[in-house]
Amino acid sequence: MTLYHRGQMTIPRITTQLRDLGIDIDRRQIRRLLQDNSAADLLGEAQDVLHAGLGTASWVSVDDTGAQHQARNGYCTRMWIGWGQARRSAR
Repeated sequence: MTLYHRGQMTIPRITTQLRDLGIDIDRRQIRRLLQDNSAADLLGEAQDVLHAGLGTASWVSVDDTGAQHQARNGYCTRMWIGWGQARRSAR
């Protein structure tokens, strides 16, 4: 999802990258994944990954930042969890 929406990567390029990583997937499957997921499903999955990371990480580092966007206060919490990072933003 990030490669497609934020990275503006095309579905054929995503397919090639995933195949290079050893994942057997075709363009139709990727298109279905991009179209069939609701925001609630993705949020639930992201929370599950975060909880699994927090439960298994050997160390955790957290950084809170605040900023305004479109004249509204917001914040971003970024956590480094041993093997990767998780980020959550809110207004």
